[in-house]
Amino acid sequence: MKMNIRPVAFLLLIIVLVAGISSGLYSLGLFDSFLSEMDKKQHTQEGEGPVVRKEISNLTLPLQSSSSSVEIPPAEGMLETDISSESSTEIESATVPQKIVPQSNASNTNEAEKAAVENADKKNAEIKSSAVDSAGAKDIKKQSQSKKAKLSKGKVGLLAAKCAEKKFSVQVPISATSGRIKWFNMQNPRRLVVDILGKWSNTGKSVYIYKNCVVNKIVTGEHPDKLRLVFYLDKPGLSKSIAPSVKKDSKKITIGLSF
Repeated sequence: MKMNIRPVAFLLLIIVLVAGISSGLYSLGLFDSFLSEMDKKQHTQEGEGPVVRKEISNLTLPLQSSSSSVEIPPAEGMLETDISSESSTEIESATVPQKIVPQSNASNTNEAEKAAVENADKKNAEIKSSAVDSAGAKDIKKQSQSKKAKLSKGKVGLLAAKCAEKKFSVQVPISATSGRIKWFNMQNPRRLVVDILGKWSNTGKSVYIYKNCVVNKIVTGEHPDKLRLVFYLDKPGLSKSIAPSVKKDSKKITIGLSF
């Protein structure tokens, strides 16, 4: 049985023609759009993005995906563990040394300044108070010295007394002008005390006794800053407070009592 070769040859010829035409069209780029769509579908199914050919821009910043792979040397005085936990911006700022004063240190500085000012005020107050105290002490010394300087100095002679029913007077002879004279009353026994301020030397008696008189006794006593005269009163119903009358001149002091 013989085969018919003509249909087979015709089929091969058609295949060759189709292949030649297809290759010619591919070389002309007529199948690029079709192939790109097929590529896009294939990459989408595999989970990859499409490959887009674009011009490279002039930007020099590193891509985000490459920032994690860049190794930055640790800053001076910091550990690698500390740098790994910081972001890229924190690392950049850490590389530039800055003098930062913590807020707590600033507040401590302010408190120290306030304490120094308070201490200075206290010292000034203490200095002023000590100066005032010293000035007061000096004034007191001056007053005491002036008082001592003003104290009279002299001698006291014999007392001359005059006694009446309701009056009594005594003259105290002095060799110099007297200063201040003080007096006060005492009870049990009833007495009147008169102090002649100054440095007096008693040249008379120390005790004077009077009979049939309201003042039955006068006792004199020398003290460093006064001469004291004590009048002993002997009369019932006398006032608890008797104020003497005092007259003085350069030669004598006259003390009078009224009952």
